Amino acid sequence: NWREEFSIAKRIDLSLMEWTLDYEDLYLNPLMTEDGRKEINFLSKVSSILIPSITGDCFMQRPFWKAKNEELNLLKKTFIDVINAASKLNIKYLILPLVDNGSIKNKNQEEILISFLLENKSFIKNSNLNILFESDFNPKNLKSFIRKLPPDIFGINYDTGNSAAYGYKPDEEFNYYGEYIKNVHIKDRKKNGTTIPLREGDVD
Repeated sequence: NWREEFSIAKRIDLSLMEWTLDYEDLYLNPLMTEDGRKEINFLSKVSSILIPSITGDCFMQRPFWKAKNEELNLLKKTFIDVINAASKLNIKYLILPLVDNGSIKNKNQEEILISFLLENKSFIKNSNLNILFESDFNPKNLKSFIRKLPPDIFGINYDTGNSAAYGYKPDEEFNYYGEYIKNVHIKDRKKNGTTIPLREGDVD
């Protein structure tokens, strides 16, 4: 029902939406087809709804930094294909979730990810979008991670619920990496719990 979202959003006075990409049937997603992008553009204009950001759950579901050999190359190509498609819709932010199945567990995984992104930094910059990381790193380690990448095309997506679930303190987080935050997800979670309605969790 993605088409209906535009009219619903307009009716309740929203001016923008963020979409989520899943790996299943990824290449059938309207974002990934020429006809689909034309329809998205049309619906966006007639409803005055912008889509400035996309969360790439597809990368969390199949993280290339944990893959090997042929699968590694296939998933890297998928990453490039998504950036190409997003740039054609003038997407501003592509959010890369380093949480749950996408969580970085060792230096080797981090090296694979960082190296690939640095190798493709010119391509990403020319696509006119920013890659933003949503991470389970503690504040100190997240600052160390993000400083390895150029700040003009990479940044942080701050998720209030995730931070509460990990037990992190917002003032400490912002002191460490606040300057790198370019997008915010507002939700609520209990510590070590799942997403629940706003004001029912541990988010300050």
